[in-house]
Amino acid sequence: YQLSLKTVLKAPLHFKHQGSYHLSRVRFSRSQLPFPVSVAEGKVDLSNEGVQGSDLHVVFLQSSLLMKGAWKWDGKSHPFEIFARGRVDLKNLLALSQSPLFPEDIRSKWKGIDGLSGTSQLSFKGQSTQERPFAYDVEVTPKDGSMLLKGVSSPLVLREGTFAFSDQGVSFSNAKVQYGPSALMLDGWVKERQLNFSTSGSIDLESFHSLVRSPLFSDQAESFIHEIRELSGKADFRLRARGNMEEGLHLLREGEVRFRGATLHHRRLPAPFSSLEGTLLVSPGTIRFVGIKGKLGESPVDLTGSLSRFPPPQGSPVGMGRALSFQLTSPQLDLYALFPKRETPAPLSFLKVRNWLSTWSIDGRVNIDRGKFLGFPYRNLKGQMTTTDGKLIFYPFQFEAEGGDLWGQGWVESTPDGIRLEIQPRLSNMEAQGFLRA
Repeated sequence: YQLSLKTVLKAPLHFKHQGSYHLSRVRFSRSQLPFPVSVAEGKVDLSNEGVQGSDLHVVFLQSSLLMKGAWKWDGKSHPFEIFARGRVDLKNLLALSQSPLFPEDIRSKWKGIDGLSGTSQLSFKGQSTQERPFAYDVEVTPKDGSMLLKGVSSPLVLREGTFAFSDQGVSFSNAKVQYGPSALMLDGWVKERQLNFSTSGSIDLESFHSLVRSPLFSDQAESFIHEIRELSGKADFRLRARGNMEEGLHLLREGEVRFRGATLHHRRLPAPFSSLEGTLLVSPGTIRFVGIKGKLGESPVDLTGSLSRFPPPQGSPVGMGRALSFQLTSPQLDLYALFPKRETPAPLSFLKVRNWLSTWSIDGRVNIDRGKFLGFPYRNLKGQMTTTDGKLIFYPFQFEAEGGDLWGQGWVESTPDGIRLEIQPRLSNMEAQGFLRA
C-alpha cells in the first residue's frame, strides 16, 4: 500500500493522527470470516475520528464487490455505514451471512436456509445509529439462483426478477419462482407485519404445504396453515393481498383459486375433504364457492355459497359480524363424519356454540337423498337455517326414517351463560323406538 501520513504532537501531550492508505492486493484473514477477503485496490482514510473507505474493490472466492463506507469513533455509539454492489456467488453470500461480524437478527433469519447456489447482482446498504443498532437493505437479482430450506426436500429456483431484504421486511419485483412442479410469480412487499402483494401461477398443494411450514416462514404463516394435517392436489390461482398479517385469510382482496383433485384435512374441520374440484372467487369482503364438488369423509357432496370475511365492527348487533351462505346437496351423506366421536369425552358445554352464534349470520340449505347417523338410516332429508334477529331458525326441517316421517322447526340463540333453544318436532307412522333414535 501507499501511505500519506500526518502526525502532530501538542502539549499537553496527546497523539493526533490522520492518514490516507492506497491499498493494492491486500489480503485479510480473520477467525470471524469464513474465508479470506482481498482488496484489489482502493483508498482508506484513517484518523482519530474514525475510518473511511472509498472505491474499494473487494474480492472473496467467486464474488467481486465495489464498496465504500465510514466508521466513526463517536463516544459509545460508534455509528457506521457501508455500501456495496457487484456480483456475488450465492453460496459465498450464505456463508458470509453466518459470520459473527453480522448481528444475530440477520444470522437467525438466514439459519432457515440450508443451501444457496447460483450467481446474482447484489446491492447492499448497512447502517448503525443510536436509534437503530443495525439497519440493512439487500437487493439481489439472481440468475437461476437456487435456495434449499431446512426441512424441505425440493429447492426454490429463482428464475428471474428482483428480491429485496431488509431489517423491515422483504419485497419482490416481477419475481418468478419454481418449486418442484409449482411455478408462481410474486410482486409486492411484506414489511413490519404489513403486506401488499400479488401472485399467480400453478402449484402443487403438497409441496406448498411443506414450504409454508418451513422455518423460514414459521413466524409469517397464519396458524390456519399450520393446523392443516394434509394438503395435496393441484391449484391454479391469481391473488392479491393487502393489510395487516394479523388479519390472516382476511388479507385476500381479490382473485381466483381453481382446485384440481385436491385433498384438505384440517384440524378445525370435522372430516377431510378429498377429490375437490371447483373454484373460489375472492372479492373485497367475500369468498364465493362456485361448483365445489368432492367427498366429505366418504360421502360425495356439492357445495355452493359465500363467506363474508371481516369481523363485526365494535358495537354491531349480534349475528351481523360474519356471514355464511351455502347450499349443500349429496346423494348419500354419513352425518357421523360431521359429528365424530371424541377420543376423550368433554363436559357438556355450549359456550363455543354461544360464541359462534354471537359472531355468525347463517343462511343455509341442505338436501340429502339418503344417509345415516350412528347407524340410523334416513332418506330425503331437507332443511333450511336462517339467522333472524339474533336467532338461528331451522325451518323447514324434515326426513323419512323407520317407515315414517319426521318434520318440524326450531330455533337457537345465545345467552350470557350459554344458549336458549326450542324444538317443535312432528312425526307420522314412526314407531316409538325409531322416534327416540331419531
